[in-house]
Amino acid sequence: MKKGVAIVAGVVVVGGVAWLGATWYTGKRIEAEAPARVKEVNDQMAKALPAPYKVELRQVSYERGFFSTKVRYGLVMSAPAAITGDKAFAIEPGMLEFDATVQHGPFPGGALARGHILPNAAFVHAEVAQTEALKPFFALTNGKAPLWSDTVIHYSGDSTGTGGLAPIKSTQDGLTLEFSGATMQAAYKRESQAIKGSFKSDSLVATNPKDEQVDKVAISGMSMDLDTHMGKFGMSVGNTNMQVKRVELQGKQYPMSLDDLGYKLVINEDDKLLNGEAAYSVGKFRLGTTDMGGGQAVIKLANLDGKASEKLAKTYSDLVSAMMAESTGAADPQPAAPQPAAPDPKTSEALMKRVANDVRDVLVASPTLAIDPILWKTDKGEARITYSLALQPLKDTDAPVQDLVRQAIKSMQAHAAINKPMAQDLLARTFVATAGATPEQAAAQANDQLQSALGMAMMMNVARVDGDNVVTDFVYDGAKATLNGQEIPLDALLADAVGAAGDTEPDMPDGVDPDSSPQADATMLHSLDQATIGSLIESAGFELEHRTDQHGEPELNITPGASGARELYARFNECDVDDACENVMLQAVFDSVSPPPYKIINDWNSNNRWGRMYVDGNNQPTLEMDINAYGGIGKDGVEAFVQTFLETVPEVNALLENASKAKTK
Repeated sequence: MKKGVAIVAGVVVVGGVAWLGATWYTGKRIEAEAPARVKEVNDQMAKALPAPYKVELRQVSYERGFFSTKVRYGLVMSAPAAITGDKAFAIEPGMLEFDATVQHGPFPGGALARGHILPNAAFVHAEVAQTEALKPFFALTNGKAPLWSDTVIHYSGDSTGTGGLAPIKSTQDGLTLEFSGATMQAAYKRESQAIKGSFKSDSLVATNPKDEQVDKVAISGMSMDLDTHMGKFGMSVGNTNMQVKRVELQGKQYPMSLDDLGYKLVINEDDKLLNGEAAYSVGKFRLGTTDMGGGQAVIKLANLDGKASEKLAKTYSDLVSAMMAESTGAADPQPAAPQPAAPDPKTSEALMKRVANDVRDVLVASPTLAIDPILWKTDKGEARITYSLALQPLKDTDAPVQDLVRQAIKSMQAHAAINKPMAQDLLARTFVATAGATPEQAAAQANDQLQSALGMAMMMNVARVDGDNVVTDFVYDGAKATLNGQEIPLDALLADAVGAAGDTEPDMPDGVDPDSSPQADATMLHSLDQATIGSLIESAGFELEHRTDQHGEPELNITPGASGARELYARFNECDVDDACENVMLQAVFDSVSPPPYKIINDWNSNNRWGRMYVDGNNQPTLEMDINAYGGIGKDGVEAFVQTFLETVPEVNALLENASKAKTK
């Protein structure tokens, strides 16, 4: 008996010594590997952020004990100063720090308490430390750590853990913020860099009675789930899901809410290719108390060459870094460090060429894009749009941009079907919810607007009627393009798609030279105002009145005189506090014509792309032209635009009068 007791006692002693030895060894191993783990984190952050931004995790202190270790880490961040000399954003040392208590394995108490009975390397509790800079934030959380985590670290390097965000309640200057807090769970596999986790939060509510537009925003039922791992081509593949049960906005005009918002991203791969699908959904949208329906959008990418996509992602990251460095005027945002020469703009030019080459490599696998569907649905019907694009390798990589686009597109199709009863009902619901119209008034107004828009669309061959649906079909087979069965000019289509990158010049009014540089003008304008535009209009012999519109933006009410227009306006927008505006729209409204002369309007739009004509909801033909000062515009150019518009108004009036006379004969 005594011998048996002695044997048991010996086993216990040996086991205890072994455990103590393992604990001591684990503590030493953690201390030895800590610098490597910190470097690993810093390397990952450096890859994720553009080069001008610098983020570094630093080990501030390390106190190793026999059974546990206390560590403090600090996060330091610097952003580049603006080229104007504004002070750069920075997280200085001592501002944001984290305290971690590491319980040594092989049997850390925290891991055992959570059901992990097998040997583990460590259990780590970490939380944001209450530094002097964060004391105001801790006041919002009632003294609790704003962010915390508990992690079990296995000897393999894998880990599992939980974490949370503390609840917040704050009131300041009439603004109230209430956050329920959040919980997180995650499991990480080091070898495959796989992460499987979840995030949940009940509510976030912000109220501000002083806000004239939206005085309350409430978000409830937020959650996220992800299951991803690092793929063969340096990109995370797997599934990500996000849901929000409800978003509610309340204001003095009318409230609105969104129910059951969803986002889902799926990325997968094989040995050569990447494929992805992103889906967005809204279960129900309410405007006031009116149900406006729900919808979804699904985007699919397929046949992306993995290696070429990896190269393109790296080049794009380098390009963003270079452009940001150029915009700030310095490559290194650290003010204490010696400043190198300002970045060479040729660097980003070279990277743009790399982007073009990488895109050509991506095209080798003939990638495809599909949007199927964009859908909005109510109890009256649905509107559905589908789109598909098939790309192919380039044959002549030195061709002009427009030819490159033609080469790259193998086929393209788009189909839209909008249920007329649904569209009319949705318009009527909008008028009831936003304008306070009665159901009868809203129905009549919706019918008038829908019929007017439909008539113009049919006249321009943009749409056709198929039963209760308004349908549009576009097909490009690589050789020709058709819209609703009628062939359309391919060169014009590609010119519109390429835009400014193409070889064609945009249509300009007579008197405006598209080849003249802004520097050639005697006076450059970087904004437009009532005085400048008004003086040009008065010089043309028109009288006008300075006023503001219902939104407080400047406006000129121009007396039509002998122009033939019913109403003339100059409407300004994108204005600053001094009423210096980025854009002005010149507008002429003519007497209503029944039935509207859609063919004349269509022909005018085809021949005069510098302006636009349409029929408004009151069957009144309307002529508009925009003048934009963004980036600068010569005063002579502004004068030419205004003069051209005012000379065009009587010409358009004559066209409309002739059309009216022809119909009365």
